[in-house]
Order: sequence, then structure tokens, then C-alpha cells
Amino acid sequence: MKNTDEPDLFIFFNARQFVRALSYRDFLTSICLALVVAAMSEVIQYYSSENFFENRTTSFRNIFFLMMIPLNHIVYRAEHKRSNNFIGRVLHDLIFIGSFLIINKILAFDINTIFVGEPLTFILFLLVIIILLVFFEIGIAILKRLFNLFKWQVF
Repeated sequence: MKNTDEPDLFIFFNARQFVRALSYRDFLTSICLALVVAAMSEVIQYYSSENFFENRTTSFRNIFFLMMIPLNHIVYRAEHKRSNNFIGRVLHDLIFIGSFLIINKILAFDINTIFVGEPLTFILFLLVIIILLVFFEIGIAILKRLFNLFKWQVF
């Protein structure tokens, strides 16, 4: 039986396997998870005056958002019956984050704030997110490598 796991962290910077399997399912999954995060954000905002959420709404939103990234990979594994490689995980995360940002822009659409200094800060925000995402996925790849040493197939 051929081993299809990543042979080395630095060898698998190849997007061919991910792009070959890329389909509408991946986009729909990311869009649905982004909609779930946006909906939960609205629910948390609605209940922000309650004692449980008071002064913690941002933390709850961030935690819920961060929980969706691994869930995105778990759904990918369930759909494709295999794990995604490093570049595929980063691209899948970018699809999810892009979907989330587009949905948030649509929800927060205000005609008065379209071109008032917002595009530059939005681009800087995207760059920071991409850099943090790459470091996060490097950590996940190292963790996956450690799990593979112990023969644990977690994700």
C-alpha cells in the first residue's frame, strides 16, 4: 500500500493535488461555514447585553471563528476521503477567510463608507491574516508530523 501522507513539510509546497480535487464542494463548504460564523456573530451580538456575554463578545466571536478553520479541514477530509496537503490547507483556509470577509462586507455594507480610507486598511488586514494563516498551518503541519510519528491519524 502506497503512503499518501506528506513525505516532508518542505517538499509538499505543490498545489497540484489540491487544485486537481478542487470543486464547487470546497467553495460551498467554505461559504456555508462562513455563513455559520456570521450567523453566530449576529447571535452573540444580539445577546451581548446578557451577563454571560457581557465584555466577552469579541472573544466569543474570535474563538468561534478559529474553531471553524479546523472544522473546514475535517469536512474536507470527510468529503475527499483523504487529508489535504500544506498548500491545499492554506488555500482552503484562504477560501474560507475570503468568503467570511466578503459576507461580512456585504452585511456591513454602508454606501457612505465605501471609499473613505477603508481599502488600504482592508488590504493590510488581509496581508496580516495571510501571514498568520501560513504560520498557523506550519504549526498544524508540524503537529501532524508528530502525530504521524506515533501513528495517530487525527487529521
